[in-house]
Amino acid sequence: MKVSIITVSYNSEKTIAHTIESVLAQTYDNIEYWIIDGKSSDGTVALAESYCSAMEQKGITYHILSEPDGGIYDAMNKGAGMCSGDYVVFLNAGDKFADNYVIADTVKHIEKYAADGCGCDIIYGDYYDGTGEQENLVSYGHQVVNTAFMLLSNTICHQAIFSSRRYLIEHPFDITYKYVADRKWLSECIKAHAVFQYMNRPVVIYDRTGMSTDMENRSRLRSEVDRYIEQMYPVRGKFINAIKKNERLRAFARKTLKGKKDRQ
Repeated sequence: MKVSIITVSYNSEKTIAHTIESVLAQTYDNIEYWIIDGKSSDGTVALAESYCSAMEQKGITYHILSEPDGGIYDAMNKGAGMCSGDYVVFLNAGDKFADNYVIADTVKHIEKYAADGCGCDIIYGDYYDGTGEQENLVSYGHQVVNTAFMLLSNTICHQAIFSSRRYLIEHPFDITYKYVADRKWLSECIKAHAVFQYMNRPVVIYDRTGMSTDMENRSRLRSEVDRYIEQMYPVRGKFINAIKKNERLRAFARKTLKGKKDRQ
């Protein structure tokens, strides 16, 4: 099974090295690695190119593409269209895998689900928020892959998701969204009856300095979430957005979802 790793970058000279080294450290031996760069003006591309020899020695098929794009999700669509892996994971500049066995363990999980006849279109795990310290582990569960979680709570960290390439091609990220196209993509996959599987292990250490975590962008993100909800769920969307604007109702809904998660 081939796994494609895609790193989207733009002027990431200060952060991309440990992302690339995280890929190099993986024990799995059938990896294709794409860096999709948005025509950086710093040393990002030169730094990425300096790893070509190490990638070749490790047996990793390595591609670097640097050209202007329409933003993160446009670059992610581009990478999905160019890669050839059976499964794809987006490890963006600044992020790194939680440990050296993430790819190998994920493949084992996928193969087990295939052998059991369960299927696996999309598999996701947990993530470390900012650092690899245990207290920063954000743990999901099976209950998160449903409409209620997507509408009332947060989404699954897309760097903790491995998707079959098919779903990335059939449901490309909607580039009219700048912050939440990954959330909309998950909703589309749920509606398309994709088979989701959860593996109880950390996948990624998520870089907290990304665009969607910038406090200046939070209000814009919330506005996009409201728009996505009403676009995907025209009837329920207005009702859900009304609940979210009421602090007490929102707290009750999230408490209910948390209770369901704790009972998993």
